[in-house]
Amino acid sequence: MRPAHGRRALNGQRSKRSRGASLWENLLVVILIAVLVTIAFNHFILLRVQAERLAMDQVLEELRAATLQHTLHLKASGAAADPAATNPVRWLAQPPPNYLGELAGPDTAAIPAGQWYFDTRDQLLVYRVDNEAYFDSPLGGAGPIQAGYEHGRYTA
Repeated sequence: MRPAHGRRALNGQRSKRSRGASLWENLLVVILIAVLVTIAFNHFILLRVQAERLAMDQVLEELRAATLQHTLHLKASGAAADPAATNPVRWLAQPPPNYLGELAGPDTAAIPAGQWYFDTRDQLLVYRVDNEAYFDSPLGGAGPIQAGYEHGRYTA
C-alpha cells in the first residue's frame, strides 16, 4: 500500500511525491515572476510618460487659447504689441501648478524635472521633462522641451 500524500512511508522516509518543488521548478517560478515584474514596471513607466505628455499638451492648449484671446483683445482695442515678447503664462487665469516663474537665463540642469519656467533672456517658455529618455527635445538631446511662439502659435 502506498503512503498518503505528505505521510511517511513505513520505513520513516518521505515518499518522492511529497518532497515539494524541485530546484528547477523554483527557479522557473522566480524567472516567471521576474519577467512579469519587468513587464509591469515598463508598462508603469510608459503610463507615467503618457500622463506627463498629456499634462504638457494640456498646458500648451491652454496657452494657445490664452494667446488667441490676448491677440484678439489687442486687435479689437487697436493696441500693437508683440505677444512673443511677453510671458504667455500671465494671460492664463491660473498658472500651471508646476510653474516656477520667470527666470533670467537659468542653468537648465539646476531646474527640477517636471517644471515650467519662462526664460526672460531668450523669451521662451520651457518645460523640463521628468522622463527625459522618452522625449525628444528640439533643444538637442534629452532635457528641456522648448515652447516658443512662432507665427501666432505655440510650438513644442
